Amino acid sequence: MDTSGYYMTAELRIKDAAGIEETRKALIELCAVTRTEPGCRFFLLHQNLSDPKSLFLWECFDDEAAFKAHFEYPHTKAYFARGLTDVVQNFKTVAIDGDVPATLLQSSVNALPRRKQ
Repeated sequence: MDTSGYYMTAELRIKDAAGIEETRKALIELCAVTRTEPGCRFFLLHQNLSDPKSLFLWECFDDEAAFKAHFEYPHTKAYFARGLTDVVQNFKTVAIDGDVPATLLQSSVNALPRRKQ
């Protein structure tokens, strides 16, 4: 099992229920741009079906330096400046049971919207 990489999970809370769609769109764009960053392996957005204001980011970077660099990019700073979400919690994780087949992971990543070049 390959457990290399710097895995993070972040729970976000949308501040304004009237802004759910705006926030989702902003985060989808952030995800697309983030996936083009050096050292980003994946950056996936999930929404809690029973609480639409609750979102999760599942992230993997090559290392801690690439993760920290993510917060220095203009697109990340611009997202945070909009003040759409609060970070409820974030934590580093590691795979402990089984592999995610590369084909499954790649098909999931390919299905996500990408930034137009």
